[in-house]
Amino acid sequence: MERLTCCYSGLDVLGLGDWVEMHQNCQECTRLWSEYALVTRHYLKLEGRLQIAGVSQDGKTVADLTPLMERASVERAELRRLIQEHERSPKAEAARA
Repeated sequence: MERLTCCYSGLDVLGLGDWVEMHQNCQECTRLWSEYALVTRHYLKLEGRLQIAGVSQDGKTVADLTPLMERASVERAELRRLIQEHERSPKAEAARA
């Protein structure tokens, strides 16, 4: 697997199977990770509400939350893709120098 060059150190948050290094001077890293954290919090809140609705057999709430969960899942996947793309970018490598 290709070595990533920028962003988050010590956590395999994206399931990349490799450790990535954080460069605190990279504004794009900070922006992407902040957006990813926000979207993930939203996703987890929805997931909790959906699980409660499922256990409570609240079909209307399940039906209302399911498309929101799908949209949140797509947003998380897109941000993961953007982070991975940024980590491999030449600008990310230059920021480390």
